[in-house]
Amino acid sequence: MDYAENASFSLDGNDAERLITLGVVADVAQLRQQAVANDGPTITVADGVQVNRGP
Repeated sequence: MDYAENASFSLDGNDAERLITLGVVADVAQLRQQAVANDGPTITVADGVQVNRGP
């Protein structure tokens, strides 16, 4: 069976932890937090232009 790349499905806690540890699935909220932490501070000015100043 083929699965779509950005599929979403529910798992119980034990299965989720096991599959995340194995790298089979990812916790999207955790990935977003890591991406924000790696990008460094973001500055948004009044006209909506966003400037990202990384390390």
